[in-house]
Amino acid sequence: MQKLMSNTPKRFSAPPKRRRSRLGRSFRRSVCGLLIMLLPLLVATPSSATYQSFYTLISKIPAALKTAMTFEKRQKASPTKDELWAAVRDTSAQYQVSPSLVWAIMSVGSQFDQQVVSPQGAIGLMQLMPSTATEMGIQNPYDPYENILGGVRYLKYLMDRFNGDVRLALAAYRAGPAVVDRQGGIPSGSTSAFVHEVVRLAESRA
Repeated sequence: MQKLMSNTPKRFSAPPKRRRSRLGRSFRRSVCGLLIMLLPLLVATPSSATYQSFYTLISKIPAALKTAMTFEKRQKASPTKDELWAAVRDTSAQYQVSPSLVWAIMSVGSQFDQQVVSPQGAIGLMQLMPSTATEMGIQNPYDPYENILGGVRYLKYLMDRFNGDVRLALAAYRAGPAVVDRQGGIPSGSTSAFVHEVVRLAESRA
């Protein structure tokens, strides 16, 4: 695997915004309908039972809206594998990392499931932890293009940190750089298996 040179990162341009989904329009109509249904309560006789029911219902709306908005974000049209490869190729070129390596990380880490969340909380194609996504400047790790961008940025950071050692960088990607430092190498078990499989796939695709 060739040693990667440092390069000033360039911002990745995501594809043009898609039109709003039918789910989004349906969701907004549902909210408007709910508000219309609540209007009679505002002019009802101010009995304690009526107003208690009203405020109980109102208190549940923010959580319901948040859940619905999160669901809508996850239901946006998913890019094809060809579109994902184009994004991987372009972003990897900007950060001077191997696109085959990035593709292999996606294959092993998420099996190309764009919405998967691991038991540890890692999100999406590149399995970004929320804290890592924030550090890499990613606002929505569920968006596949942002997820790829964050993963490539993080991989580039780790490659530089471990002086171009691909295996150590991959181990740190999986287990965290502090764990690799503490162990003085690649941790055994699932991290070692991850590194081996990613390298194998990357070399077969290169």
